[in-house]
Amino acid sequence: MKRIAIGTLLVFGLLLLSGFLNLRQEETPNIAVDNSEVGGETAVVTSIIDGDTIRVTASGGDKETVRLIGVDTPEIYWEEMISDCYGFEAREFLVEVLKDKTVRLVGDESQPTYDKYDRLLSYVYLLDGKDHEMINLVLLRGGYARELTVGNSYEHRQDFLKSEAFARENDIGQWSECES
Repeated sequence: MKRIAIGTLLVFGLLLLSGFLNLRQEETPNIAVDNSEVGGETAVVTSIIDGDTIRVTASGGDKETVRLIGVDTPEIYWEEMISDCYGFEAREFLVEVLKDKTVRLVGDESQPTYDKYDRLLSYVYLLDGKDHEMINLVLLRGGYARELTVGNSYEHRQDFLKSEAFARENDIGQWSECES
């Protein structure tokens, strides 16, 4: 029984990754980012808490819990080992894409540096050598997240709203799997 569950998880992970790669090739809203213009701080992702919160070790050795700006993924309830629809999928996607990877963390002047839970608020850019993709945006395009504005509007909000609309209109991710 355990082997079947592990095999199912592996197949599911591969399907998620292949879906991510196909989605990146589709004509979707995108924020073109030149790494030289991004700024921010380099860090290594050490763990994934859920679809919109990660832990990193910054280049100076500081450890931070990071909350991605502008996105909200379905909740995971760890004590019960259950999630809202598409919560585990959003987390697993980030594990596949970010775990042990180098990222750049960039704040937004319109947002506080930390939220009320002492999490660093950031845009997270994957630095994979050829691409500098903003993961916050990828989550929206892939239907893993909904746009979330807390307090002041943030710099990329209009692009985020367009990306969520694209996923919703094309029944991608949670928009095809979950009741609204």
